[in-house]
This record gives sequence, structure tokens and C-alpha cells, in this order.
Amino acid sequence: MERSDAELIRECLGGDNGSFDCLVKRYQQRVLSLSYRILGDREQAADAAQKTFVKAYYALRGFKHEANFLTWLFKIANNTCFDMARQRRKHPTDLLDESMESNEASPEDAVMRSERERLIRRAVLDLPVKYRVPLILFHFDAMSIKDISQALEQPEGTVKSILHRAREMLRGTLEGLVVEV
Repeated sequence: MERSDAELIRECLGGDNGSFDCLVKRYQQRVLSLSYRILGDREQAADAAQKTFVKAYYALRGFKHEANFLTWLFKIANNTCFDMARQRRKHPTDLLDESMESNEASPEDAVMRSERERLIRRAVLDLPVKYRVPLILFHFDAMSIKDISQALEQPEGTVKSILHRAREMLRGTLEGLVVEV
């Protein structure tokens, strides 16, 4: 039976570092994916994910057990990525995993789908970070409004407004450019 996050955290705080390794293994891919979507660079995303887990380990005593561990971890990852992006000061070039699954019926469909995905990636990356991150968390990481609100320390109504505005911005950017396949 798999141990819960709360059990692993208690064990880690009790001195069992192997428990934290279990948390890393459980959430490493999700943190790496979020970091990649924010930063747009695989190496920087790997660095951000590593820094996130180091920060989480040292901050674990301050974790409020009534909170969701993944939400707390995403908050650390988000802040780490923001810090790295500020330092780097250049625009990311890719957002989504290149290994996106596709079910093309023909080579023409594959080309159309690829071009549509490229345009959408570019439009999402061109959004200001304030709009990009909640959009990524909601649509790509399937986080709830409540969890995004906690991770970004924003009221739920603000998150909803930001998501609405982000979608409007994307719609305006993509209008006439993206054709449904």
C-alpha cells in the first residue's frame, strides 16, 4: 500500500530521508513539467525542479499539514521558475513536450496539427507570466481554481479573472491563425 504524503512528511521530519526521496519520485515529473512549461528550456527546467526539491526539503518543517503538499510544492516551483526567468531575461522558445501524442489521419493532418500546436505554444509563451502560469496550471496540469489560488497566493476570484483574461488574449492572438483539424 502506498503511503500518503502526510505519512511521508511525518517520517521525513522524524529523520527518515528516504521518505523525502519517495515524495521526490512521486512528484518529480510533475514539477519538471511545470518548470519546463514556465521556462521553455529543458536544462533550466531540470535545474528549477532540482532547486524546488532542495527548497522544499529545507522548508518542510514550515509545511502546514492541512494544506495540499503538491499545491505547496508547485508554489515553490513557481517562485523558483520566476526567479530563474527574471535572472535569465530572455524569452523561452518552447512550451509543450515535443512528444505530444497525436492521432493524425494523414500527413497533411499531421502538418496542420503540428503548425496549430506551434502557434498555440508561441501564443501561450507570449502571454505575460501573470497570465501564462495560471493558464498552464489550469489547462496543462489540471489544477483546480482553489489549488491555483493557494499556489499563487491569489483569491479564487482573481484567478478566475486572470484565466478569463488569458483566454481572451489567446483568442485575440490566435483568431484567424489557428484552423481546427
